[in-house]
Amino acid sequence: MASNSSSSEAKVHIFYIEQPEGQEPEEYHIKTLTSVLGSEDAAKEALVYRYKHAASGFSAKLTPLQVYEISKLLELYYTGSHGMDIGDNRTDEDAFKATH
Repeated sequence: MASNSSSSEAKVHIFYIEQPEGQEPEEYHIKTLTSVLGSEDAAKEALVYRYKHAASGFSAKLTPLQVYEISKLLELYYTGSHGMDIGDNRTDEDAFKATH
């Protein structure tokens, strides 16, 4: 039986966040990703793009569980990826896993 890996496959997700006070946005984005991915190298590898003009944020290639972990850390305006949105109603890890 083939396993369904789509629920743990890393995809690009977009995070719009508050502009960090007293810290460079790129440094803040890398620090945030590092806290979930475990290393600065992994964070830099996952980072796809930084938004710095019209909005503050970044896009990164992450698994659904990593997106959930980051959503607990940030004041998010919106996160999403091709049909997957995480909002304020995603506060319980088990509920999140059950839907993905």
